[in-house]
Amino acid sequence: MGTAHCLETQGFPDAVNRPSFSSQIVRPGKVYKHDMVFKFSF
Repeated sequence: MGTAHCLETQGFPDAVNRPSFSSQIVRPGKVYKHDMVFKFSF
């Protein structure tokens, strides 16, 4: 049997309560864009 890994991106859990963090709220009509880059080396 093989092994699997799941890499899920998310914002900071307490971001809505901290003005210095990026907002996690997407308002109607606004575009949400997020880029995530994973780099692996062996």
